Formats: sequence, structure tokens, C-alpha cells
Amino acid sequence: MGSKIIQRLELALRVKKPTPGEVLEQVSTRGVLRGPVDFVFSAWRLYVEYAAQVIAETFQLTEEERRTLLNFRDAVKTLLTEAQRQAR
Repeated sequence: MGSKIIQRLELALRVKKPTPGEVLEQVSTRGVLRGPVDFVFSAWRLYVEYAAQVIAETFQLTEEERRTLLNFRDAVKTLLTEAQRQAR
């Protein structure tokens, strides 16, 4: 039991901020993001930012649609930040 706790602590201490490339690779190969809490929440925030950017560049959005998309992006990122805070 003690070794499991030590392994989890060592993993948590090695966590670094994910890069957009790492996030996209995980999502494309597994369809999910896995890892320590800090990685997953940071990765989802990056992914939400990326997805909103691609949508805005791919589709011709009206100003209202663009504003709604960006508001949604910001709301999701805020929820992820709050969830991360509560998970700690």
C-alpha cells in the first residue's frame, strides 16, 4: 500500500504543463485525456481554446455566433479552473 502512495506522489511531482501538441496527440489517439489532475484540467483548457479557434477559423460565423462561441469557451475554461481548484 505504501509503495502505491509513493508512486502516485512521484507521478504528481513530475507533472508539467501540457503542450498543445501533447493534448492533441492524447485526444486523437485515445479520445480522452488521462493523467494527474493538474495535467488533465490544464489539458482540457488548452483543448477548449484550440477547438474554439479551429471552429472560428473554419466556419464563417456572424459576429453574434462568434461572441457566443467565445463566451462558451470562456465559461468552460472558468468551470475547469474552478473544478481544478476544488479537486486539490
